[in-house]
Amino acid sequence: EVVARKKREEEEEAEDQRSSSLALKDDWDEIDTMMMALQCDIDLTQQTIRRPSGYNATRDKSLEDWLVKLELPEIQTMLELNGWDHIEFIRDVISREDLTAMGINNDKVKRKFLNSVEEDLMNYQHGSVPGTVEEWLSSIHLSKYLNKFISSRMGSVSRVLEIWEVELTSILNIEPIGHRKRIMKSIRDLRTLQSSFDEAEKRKRENKSKSTEQETKWLHSKEDMIRGVDYPVRYFGSAKL
Repeated sequence: EVVARKKREEEEEAEDQRSSSLALKDDWDEIDTMMMALQCDIDLTQQTIRRPSGYNATRDKSLEDWLVKLELPEIQTMLELNGWDHIEFIRDVISREDLTAMGINNDKVKRKFLNSVEEDLMNYQHGSVPGTVEEWLSSIHLSKYLNKFISSRMGSVSRVLEIWEVELTSILNIEPIGHRKRIMKSIRDLRTLQSSFDEAEKRKRENKSKSTEQETKWLHSKEDMIRGVDYPVRYFGSAKL
């Protein structure tokens, strides 16, 4: 009887612990829901979601985690072998034709994958133009190609910004199409950034020049200065000469 009572007490204690854990989980789930509401602009009364542009539902997730969520883990190896191995460098780069080329022929799978890419993923965005090729390749998770760039005399950012797509295969021998598309997408973004920076610097110089011209006010026009200007000369206690 004593043993049976002790066993019941242990079972009740274990049940209480499980209940406590579930309650704590519910609390955290509620907190997660509230935080997601703030980030995604969720109307909790209507349970509708208005996602901001570029919303990333997969932040802090790997390609593997995302594909498991989509119930498409079987295509992970094909994606990785063809250079689609990082979740931040898929959207606006991969196409239906790319999926077909790598052997994904099921239209339902392709449609599900591409729709989820648009809904879940967002692009990596450069905040500024990197100072070195090493820094640039690191930012797009392709540091393994650094030696190829350097040995091919493409070791400066200015040279990288001039790369043609054909050079990625003919000179750099970069085979995975996903990596080539990632590089070209990054280069296009950096060109746009550099152009914006150059335009801003140009406007800054123009504004500075205008400011200098406004501060320097000549007494006579340029034409008068060319023809010559007669200045009256006066000496103390004398008449005008």
